[in-house]
Amino acid sequence: MLQAIAKVFEFSEASVSPKKLRQIFVLMLLSLPLWPLLMVEHYGYMPENGFGALAAIFTLVGAISMLCFVCTRFVNRFYFPDKYLDEWELTIKHKSMSFSFMVLVWVVSPAVLLLMAFNDFSLSLSGEALGLWTIGLLLVLLYLQTFHALWQVKPIDEDELGDPVQKSKIGLIVFVIAIFLLFILPFTFGLIAGFKSVG
Repeated sequence: MLQAIAKVFEFSEASVSPKKLRQIFVLMLLSLPLWPLLMVEHYGYMPENGFGALAAIFTLVGAISMLCFVCTRFVNRFYFPDKYLDEWELTIKHKSMSFSFMVLVWVVSPAVLLLMAFNDFSLSLSGEALGLWTIGLLLVLLYLQTFHALWQVKPIDEDELGDPVQKSKIGLIVFVIAIFLLFILPFTFGLIAGFKSVG
């Protein structure tokens, strides 16, 4: 089963073209505000005015961008077990994971400790807040690893691209639709319900 899914996300030449890598980078940037905005909403700091409505729009854009970002071949390929990757992919994956771990240890962890030392930081977290902070940590690792992988990859020149066969394209489309139905639709309905309750 996992091998079949890995085949869906196999790289083609077009997967590392300059255009595709730029698209992934733009999607990553657009998705960055999603988690901070969700945390602001969770802790009740979201203003109920035009800024709040603008933040809701950015949240929706961030959610859609996140969906597109995590469904790309480039992001998913490096999270499969090593036995499904070739030597080049393994090198990119291991270097990116090492970079993410080092940043987490030497930058993120000290920043959290300083936050706890110099602020009135409460450790009594609700289940929802703990879930959001856990998701935030996982997103930091995802962004770090993807950014480092993008930095390592040398794009294939557009002129060198032939007519690459998009492997398992139908499977990829089905996967994207399934993720959309599972995550984006409930989020959209919740957003609409929130607007109605405010109104």
